[in-house]
Amino acid sequence: MAKIRWACPECEIETSYKGLCRECTEYDGEGVPVKPIHRVRLNWAKTDTPNMGKPKSKQDFLQSRQRKPTKKQFEALKEHINSQSKNVAHEHTDECGDDCAPDSFQEIGEMIVRDEEE
Repeated sequence: MAKIRWACPECEIETSYKGLCRECTEYDGEGVPVKPIHRVRLNWAKTDTPNMGKPKSKQDFLQSRQRKPTKKQFEALKEHINSQSKNVAHEHTDECGDDCAPDSFQEIGEMIVRDEEE
């Protein structure tokens, strides 16, 4: 990993730590900074730090701590969800008659390819 360097934007003195520049920062009589000058990072593109993505929220943390359902509980949950869903494969109305009955479907066979001559 590359060593991170920091420099003062005014006097350009380089150090290996961030913070206030001791040469350029103005202090009062008690040693409290009146006009602070912060150092800036020099080698932003050279670091090998990985992208950490979005920070985790409290909800993400609590959700990760919840117990996962067992296989039996998961199967029961799937069955409950599937029992509430509509079965659209065998659903037809009186308007379509016998043409759309589930048993009236026919095999199409081979795919029809459009000729280049047209």
